[in-house]
Amino acid sequence: MGSRLAAQGTRIDPCPKDEHSRIGSAERAIGELDRMIACSVLDGNLPPAFLEFVGEHCSLLNAVTQSCPTDDSITIYEAETE
Repeated sequence: MGSRLAAQGTRIDPCPKDEHSRIGSAERAIGELDRMIACSVLDGNLPPAFLEFVGEHCSLLNAVTQSCPTDDSITIYEAETE
């Protein structure tokens, strides 16, 4: 996966092992998106070429359905587009 991302121009910065526990909410959100992407790709029997499109779609679904961490009365999408 790292070589594929590097070929697309994505820079990967390794994180120290103890750093992950300090940003638990971000790690949880990334894990949730990762599971959404994997389930969508497997359920749709999609080739790996569509991985980035599925990722964008799952990210949008997450933003539209999850409440904003700073204001529970609106979604993440609403907070980003105001």
